[in-house]
Amino acid sequence: MRQRGAVGTGLQAIMLLLLLHPEQDITVPIEQSEMMATALRNAGKNYAFVRIDGDDHYLSVSQTRKRVLEELGKFLAAHTGAPSTK
Repeated sequence: MRQRGAVGTGLQAIMLLLLLHPEQDITVPIEQSEMMATALRNAGKNYAFVRIDGDDHYLSVSQTRKRVLEELGKFLAAHTGAPSTK
């Protein structure tokens, strides 16, 4: 069966993928990222999935925005050889 939407697009990607998703997101349910992560894992793709506690789709809490930037920095450092900012 052919996957449609973001899951299908992710499976065709040949790049690294970082999924960041707030657990209290009511705009896009976290199950969307969980499905994407499962599909990527099953396809043998290189990805990371980070669940963000205590915030919404818009990253309204400043600590969450800081964590997102830290996670992005760690991901880029791990996959590009660039030094982490921490």
